[in-house]
Amino acid sequence: MIIRPTKDMVKGIKDIWRICFPQENMAYTDFFFQKMFKPNECWVYEIDDKPVSCLHKIPHAIMLNGRIIRASMILGIATLPKFQNRGYMHKLMDVCLDSCEHTELVTLIQAYDPKLYEEFGFKTVYYRQVYEFTKDNLDKISVHGCLFNPSVNEMFKVYCSFVKRFNGFYVRDFSDFRRYIQEVKAQNGKICAYYDENNTILGYIVLINDGIKVNVEECIYMNSKALLKLLAIALQQRDIVRLHVSAAENLSWIFKDVTPTRYGFTMARVNDYDLFNRLYQSSVASVEEAFALGNKPLYMSECS
Repeated sequence: MIIRPTKDMVKGIKDIWRICFPQENMAYTDFFFQKMFKPNECWVYEIDDKPVSCLHKIPHAIMLNGRIIRASMILGIATLPKFQNRGYMHKLMDVCLDSCEHTELVTLIQAYDPKLYEEFGFKTVYYRQVYEFTKDNLDKISVHGCLFNPSVNEMFKVYCSFVKRFNGFYVRDFSDFRRYIQEVKAQNGKICAYYDENNTILGYIVLINDGIKVNVEECIYMNSKALLKLLAIALQQRDIVRLHVSAAENLSWIFKDVTPTRYGFTMARVNDYDLFNRLYQSSVASVEEAFALGNKPLYMSECS
């Protein structure tokens, strides 16, 4: 039976995550269930009063094709191994998407296996690329002007300036950045910003150290100098850095000897094409067309 979870089920849902997503950062899982989990945004399939399958829907506002619209990200779709291949995930998706169709124009999802979700109308619209580099790939750059722990206000300001170049981005407010800072700290990560000679912030970088390398999940920069400074500070943390950026950000001018790896990151679904076309005065017939209307590259770096 599909229900909204009770408080007594939260531990069971968290256990499903730990079992089904062993590759995930457990610090992030702990943070999610402490700070972000909301029972009214979750559905579970229960058997004998215990959750065996679950999914979550996190509401967001996104800037799509020049308009702010309501959307959500579906995540944490998982079924305990002994209960898999019984159609529970399909039933949960049907219930969740029925709710989405009544409340939002677009729904997003991140999937390890995109083919599982194409039958629900999802298509991969946003791709990222990852550059793995060392000091040998980057000329020695001074880190003068780089300081850790920028304020919420500073991060908000430079993010808003950066995303003007893009389409499809999350519309973040101060509360989003406060949560983001807490999330990074929960993973023993750091945030460093670069300031110019007038003490104006021109970018920031999010550094998650896994003990072997540093993963950069977000790098916001207003010019090439800021980018180089921030990459230099990343190399001070570990000898190997994995930089994740949008597919539209061509950094070959920096990493001449590094070939980036491209991968799908976000899938999307249009819940009502008639309403979409009336809103945008368009005639799109596919998800890909809908997300290409803005004539700007996509930036959809969030995973939740």
